[in-house]
Amino acid sequence: MVTATGGVIGPAPGPVEPAGGTPVAARARWTWWAPVALFTIGLAVSSLVLLWSWLSAPVSHPGWFVQNDLIRSIQNAWWQGRHSGLLRLYSGDGATLVGLPGFQMLLVAIVLLGQHVGLSAPGEGAPLHAAVLGSGVHPVGSIWYLVVPLALAAAFAALFPFDALVRRCQLTGPRRVAVLSAVTVLIAWSAAYWGHPEYAVASGFLAGAVVRAQDRRWGSAGWLLGFGVACQPVVLLAVPLVLVLAQRRWVTTLVRTCIPPLVAVALPLVGDPRDTLHAVLVQSESWRIDPHHRTPLLALVPHPNRVMVNPGWPRDVALGLAVVLAFPLARWVRRRADVRALTWAVAVVLALRCTSESLVYPYYVFPFLIFSLPSVSGGRWFRAVGVLGYAAALVTLVSADVFGSWAYWSVLIVGQAGLLAIAFPGSTSGEEAPGAWRSAASPADRQDPGQLASAPTT
Repeated sequence: MVTATGGVIGPAPGPVEPAGGTPVAARARWTWWAPVALFTIGLAVSSLVLLWSWLSAPVSHPGWFVQNDLIRSIQNAWWQGRHSGLLRLYSGDGATLVGLPGFQMLLVAIVLLGQHVGLSAPGEGAPLHAAVLGSGVHPVGSIWYLVVPLALAAAFAALFPFDALVRRCQLTGPRRVAVLSAVTVLIAWSAAYWGHPEYAVASGFLAGAVVRAQDRRWGSAGWLLGFGVACQPVVLLAVPLVLVLAQRRWVTTLVRTCIPPLVAVALPLVGDPRDTLHAVLVQSESWRIDPHHRTPLLALVPHPNRVMVNPGWPRDVALGLAVVLAFPLARWVRRRADVRALTWAVAVVLALRCTSESLVYPYYVFPFLIFSLPSVSGGRWFRAVGVLGYAAALVTLVSADVFGSWAYWSVLIVGQAGLLAIAFPGSTSGEEAPGAWRSAASPADRQDPGQLASAPTT
């Protein structure tokens, strides 16, 4: 809403209560019940399914058991905790770790806790496994009964900052619950089925950074961006957009963004600088593991040997495009003065990841998907249903093992472009107006820091 003097506009942090409305405690319960309920349901169901699967899958479904990457991550964490701690995260069995180690450090801490209380590690005896499998040796060991709920809890905790973002986008009532339910399913798909909770954790930090950027709290926005980058470097694609929006505060915001990833990688750099720099900057991976999720870029990127492939120049091009797109997107966001526009712009830069990789596993689309959902507010029900249905169809297609490299890449590009087109936040009379984004908070901003601000009219 625009004030009479051209003051603050944009969606309020929560629904406006009528005169004589409910008490503060009742409003708080209605605010939190949806993410708390979905967090509890998602964590309980995903944990029970994974714990049962890891107990029986080595015999009943060995292919899926090997496919889940969380198993390898925690095996690495066990080796690192037992032998070298944080100094050699990228050495020995940990050589399979690529990227920044923020989430891996959490896994090391959990595994050390499990070892301290006497839980068995990979290859060690476990009576419960013996009762089910007829053998006391299990590929994961009983330590996973501690790791699973804690690792998944970190992933599903992303529901809370994302719910704050959804409410800023004025998604209320059934539509809010529908979007949060879709996010819960996507977290379970990425974290539990594919074994990559770090994508949800990083996306949660990014959602918090978007909320703080809307409030023009660039200090905390920078810190949250930094924690997100430390967990999963895909968040780097959104950093230029936030820095351009920060305007004169971009230097201090950038400094805060750089501190968490540098701290996370400091000890590995001291213990093993060569392997650490290679894993963080080059990020080689095997291209023969999964023949169904390759793109035509595989023929154009460097191949250090017959098995491994480097991301190479396409990833650098994606980062360059994120910087170039940050300027027109930031100008458009400031003109719209609407958090839905900011959320959609973040989804645009996140879409660059899947169009520039030679190997695109299905969970790579997770950050893009969850940031494309909130912008459906302001439209009718059929639009929200269409966006959710389109996102479900895209997840189904990218998860299918039926496409060749060109067809798969086409599905990624066309699918993401179509979802961005459907989710584009159209103007609604009375909700949006042209205005400028102010980096410094005015007295009106301090009274209502959850709004985007427009320049005073003359």
